[in-house]
Amino acid sequence: MSKKFIFEGYVTWAKLFTENMDKADFHMEKGDGAYTCNFYFKNEEDIQKLIDAGMPESQLGYDTFREPEEFMDDDSNKYMKLKRYHKGPFLTDEGVDIYGGPPVVYDHTDGPSSTEWDFEAQGPLGNGTEVKVILELWSTKRGKGVRLLEVAVIDQVSFNPEDVEVLSLAG
Repeated sequence: MSKKFIFEGYVTWAKLFTENMDKADFHMEKGDGAYTCNFYFKNEEDIQKLIDAGMPESQLGYDTFREPEEFMDDDSNKYMKLKRYHKGPFLTDEGVDIYGGPPVVYDHTDGPSSTEWDFEAQGPLGNGTEVKVILELWSTKRGKGVRLLEVAVIDQVSFNPEDVEVLSLAG
């Protein structure tokens, strides 16, 4: 049985659209890519809600809730990595993949709306973009899992690719 939560917070390193999906080798091997971000909780009480619902504080040797990255404000709460594979592990009897694909991302910059975010027109989400998320906590063979269902962008921080240092050994 699963349980759903709505939380407010901020995202960093958001790759939530097919246009900027994380295509690291390990994501490609497992699910043809993944939609990922670091989600910073606005308050510690929300973290406690997940723990109270059975979310372990660490899994596979990694902390579930991590200390803020250096560039975030000193007031930042802990964050958790959220991931959703492009191709999910299960299909319905009709062959529909209900667990894979990008999360639905809504534009709430002018208030609640059913309008989806337009990546082409509005661009990617920069570090510190304020969002609401719907997370689903569910049981797996190895314990509790969390899945990102929906995102609502409240206040976008523009992503500037010039702010990213690219390292390469290519000649």
